[in-house]
Amino acid sequence: MDDITYTDAFVIGTVSSALFGYIAVRWMINY
Repeated sequence: MDDITYTDAFVIGTVSSALFGYIAVRWMINY
């Protein structure tokens, strides 16, 4: 098992969630 793989997946998931939330907020404001 590689800790790096788990960490990368966790980081990617967190960044994706944050980015999606940011885009959603921006879309709501612009709309």
